[in-house]
Amino acid sequence: MALNSLNIASSLLRSSQLQIELTGRNLEGVDLPGYSRQRAVVSNVGPAISTFQQHHDGLGVQVEGFERVRDGLLDTAYRLHHRNAEASRSLDPLTSRLESIFNNSDGLSSQAQDVRAALLEVATHPDDVALRSDLMTKLDGLSRTFQDTSNSLNQLRDEANARVGDLTDRANQILVELQGINKQLPPLDGSAGKNVLLDRRDVLLDELSGLVDVQVRESHGGATSVYLDGKQLLYGDQLDKLQWDAQNGLRTQAGQSLNPRGGSLAANLNFAQTELAGFRDALDASANSYKDELNSLHRLGYGLDGVAGRDLLQGTGAGDLALAINDPRAIAGALARMEGTSGVGNSSFTTGDSLVSQAANLTTPAASSGTIEINGVAVNCDESQSTDQILSNLSAAGVTARFDKPSGRVVLERDPSVAGPPDITVNDSSGNLSQVLGLTGAVSQPAVPGDGRNLRLMASKLDTPVFGSGGDRSFQESIDDLATSAGAVRNRDQVAAQRNTLLETDADERRQQISGVNSDEELLNLQRYQQSFAAAARVATVADEIMSTLISMGAR
Repeated sequence: MALNSLNIASSLLRSSQLQIELTGRNLEGVDLPGYSRQRAVVSNVGPAISTFQQHHDGLGVQVEGFERVRDGLLDTAYRLHHRNAEASRSLDPLTSRLESIFNNSDGLSSQAQDVRAALLEVATHPDDVALRSDLMTKLDGLSRTFQDTSNSLNQLRDEANARVGDLTDRANQILVELQGINKQLPPLDGSAGKNVLLDRRDVLLDELSGLVDVQVRESHGGATSVYLDGKQLLYGDQLDKLQWDAQNGLRTQAGQSLNPRGGSLAANLNFAQTELAGFRDALDASANSYKDELNSLHRLGYGLDGVAGRDLLQGTGAGDLALAINDPRAIAGALARMEGTSGVGNSSFTTGDSLVSQAANLTTPAASSGTIEINGVAVNCDESQSTDQILSNLSAAGVTARFDKPSGRVVLERDPSVAGPPDITVNDSSGNLSQVLGLTGAVSQPAVPGDGRNLRLMASKLDTPVFGSGGDRSFQESIDDLATSAGAVRNRDQVAAQRNTLLETDADERRQQISGVNSDEELLNLQRYQQSFAAAARVATVADEIMSTLISMGAR
């Protein structure tokens, strides 16, 4: 009996000592990131069968090992929210840069307003070379800002790509370390050292889940298998690393393409390849529509040097948009004008009555019918029509036709809204209407230097909803839309980061309630194990005294 009691006390001493040491490790791990609270797995030893008595005696207790207190479901929930939070947080510096690119006080929006104002200023004083030079400076400034904005987007894309590369490298480092842990786990099964490796493994998996949306499977021994987009990256000690470059995208070392959908790596990859690409396309669309719309008008106008048909701007997109002229006199502010060489009729002539009714008042009597071509566009007419009706029909052929009452002559002015050559041509296919209108022998010439109509039309065109990707915004609106979209992206990610961080924090707190160390609770456990140790020591002492007494009695 005394001998059995001594064995029981001895096992309790060993068990209590191990639990005291474990409690000490738990207390040391209070502030250690990733540390999981551990508890001893204690079981009864025995029972032993007595030879002389029909009952079973226990032989004490033993510590079979140490287990971590961990909830796999809470780990999964935390990693989901951590992945979303990391995706949003990682974009903060990039979206901040994006917003600043388009919300610069000296950027595209303000310079677009300056160009419009300068066009109207030169339209009012078309022969002022100094104002023309100022207009060229503003046009050049806007072009350079388009270039700078495009370059800034390219630099931001390169930065995002570099971040994807860095994140890929970090993911590979984690996978290599997980591979090493997988190799070490089997020999350490059941030992206290295994829990250290498992804690490190879970810290790595937490970090990896923030990088990319991996799927994790754990074997019975604790070894980890990692999958991404259905492709196996890690299985036991077999590892297929990630590879990344901007041309081929993300793939495994074995060459399998990957399409991650979560985590900071996926967020940066999407930002570089999709989000920024959308902004670059919209910027190019705005720059190209700006160039094309102004060029279509500028080619129809004349500069102070009397030359027409020149482009104002050149380039294939925002990145190389530039002025196509270098002389302010070449800015085509004037449009072609043709004035009749003679009056249509005498002082009794009126434009509202038919030609046949005013035959006596016409300088040249009209044929009964005929066809006149304006810039190659045929216009039919007959003597039953009034001059006003005929001029209205001519105005649909690329010119603005009007009767100048003081001079009694017909004046044609080029309408830049109709495609065609910059000058005005008039021919009679049949009949003699050009003679009746006094246009035979009239010369198309630029209305310089005092004509600024084309510049005024350019300024008006900037207000027309023909710009941007959809061709339904004014030029200013297409520019402002870029700034609005950049601000919306920034706000979206800030809101998402705040929301996801709250969810992440809540999930971590719930996880820590299970696996974290509570100092007060551990101190109570320490006191309990110390009392157990003291009680076991007392039992051992009593058993020893009994044994000594029995031995001494037997010696007598």
